[in-house]
Amino acid sequence: MRLLLLLLCLVGHPAFAVNADANGRSQAPQTLAETASALGSGKSSERRFAARVLRQQVKSALKQSSRGNGTSLLSADALLFLEDADRTLAPRCVTALKHADVRVACAQIIAVLEYHAGRAAIAQAIAQEDHPGRARRLARALRQLDTTAPEVTP
Repeated sequence: MRLLLLLLCLVGHPAFAVNADANGRSQAPQTLAETASALGSGKSSERRFAARVLRQQVKSALKQSSRGNGTSLLSADALLFLEDADRTLAPRCVTALKHADVRVACAQIIAVLEYHAGRAAIAQAIAQEDHPGRARRLARALRQLDTTAPEVTP
């Protein structure tokens, strides 16, 4: 009887993780555009996850692009990622600054990408922020953005 109960417990109902497919793999977004679109999600947890992942990817790509003399494949790939992030991610981060839960991460992404069009939005986010720690981190991102010169095209 105990053996039968044990078998029923083991085989009875399969348990799946949240956001996992039938094979147990996570259904996390794969492309930069998909992850960036999650910044505008209605769910706070999806926005925070996307902001965390994107901030880490941008910082990692910046670090990788500065290594070596730029001739390695990894360095070239990192530069292409940063170019794509500058085009697609930075404007989405500017619009995502209205959400308090991803405000700091998006401001840091804007500062790392040196996206000067987002300066006014970060300054406005600092004025809206009521938490002193987050306001300090937003101000640090704004100072980081101000230390880089805007790119002038001929």
